[in-house]
Formats: sequence, structure tokens, C-alpha cells
Amino acid sequence: MLEKKSKGVISKLANCPINYSGVKVEQQANQIVCTANGKSLSVTLHEGFLLNILNDKEMEIVANCELNSKRRPLLGTMIALTKNAISGLKTPFKKVVNLEGVGYKAVITGKTLTLSIGYSHPVLVEIPDNVEIKLETLKKILLTSIDKSAVGDFAAKLSQLKRYNPYKGSGVLVEGKFYRRKEVKKK
Repeated sequence: MLEKKSKGVISKLANCPINYSGVKVEQQANQIVCTANGKSLSVTLHEGFLLNILNDKEMEIVANCELNSKRRPLLGTMIALTKNAISGLKTPFKKVVNLEGVGYKAVITGKTLTLSIGYSHPVLVEIPDNVEIKLETLKKILLTSIDKSAVGDFAAKLSQLKRYNPYKGSGVLVEGKFYRRKEVKKK
């Protein structure tokens, strides 16, 4: 029997239905599969939870057993991942990566991104299949994907290649993230 959602036990996020208009959603074994525009994403549905489709525009994830301290956080995580999959299929997620430094530049050759970021050799990075890359300028890289975690992971991977130097203000920087600038010590 499905557990009735009550106030105080489950978060406000779990009490609100998920709007999925424009996206086809179905449950296959322990996966929630979201499909739109010929693309699909799947979210793992953990043990003890079910997908409950309310109507053609709304659904909810419910617990089919008692929520304990381990299952309660999973409910919020699955709801957030499902909402991200639905919104990613409607409008892809974007991140901008800036190359700040003298002589820094990026070039795309096939499925490889070549970065000149101050090392004695160019750095070659393989582009994931589910991430699209566009160079707006030689120093500005636009990452887009329907998968939010794929965009964030690849942007983090790029920023790890050349860490931010707070004294010079150089490095591989993700736009929207705060980078502190420090003053050079004076004699």
C-alpha cells in the first residue's frame, strides 16, 4: 500500500507534483525514462519507491514502504534528478568556460578539444558524446547538453586542467562561479 504523504514527514518538494508536459515519462523496471524530441534520459528509481502518474501533465514519486532516515533523502534526490531530466529535455543546460591568461586558446578538432593553457605542450581533452561544444571566441567555450551532470562534470574537468591563480587572475574559469582576486605583497 502506498504511504500517504503527510505534513511534517515529507518535504514540501515531495508534496508537490512534478510537471512533465511536453515530455513522455514511463517507468521501466527500476528506471524512470524521460523522452522528448528523439532524445531520452533515465533516472534510477531506488528500491522502495514508485512512479505515480496523476494525469497527462503531472506525476509524483511515492514511497511504497515506510520512510526511514536512509530513504527520506533519496526521495528528494530522485525528485530533483527527475525534474532536471525533464527540464534538460525541454531546454538544454549550458555552461560557459573562459580561458584567462596570456596566450590561452582552445581549438576543436573532431571529438578532441585542444587547449593551449600555459604548458609547454597542448592539452588534449576528449569531448564526451552527450556534451556539445561550441567556441564563441578562442578563449570562450560554450558547453551544452540535456544532462545537467554531464555539463557540470565536463566544466569541472576543464577547470581542473589549469587551476585559477588568484594573484594573476589566470586559469580555466567557469562562468558564474566566484573567484577571489588577491593583491600581490608589496615590499
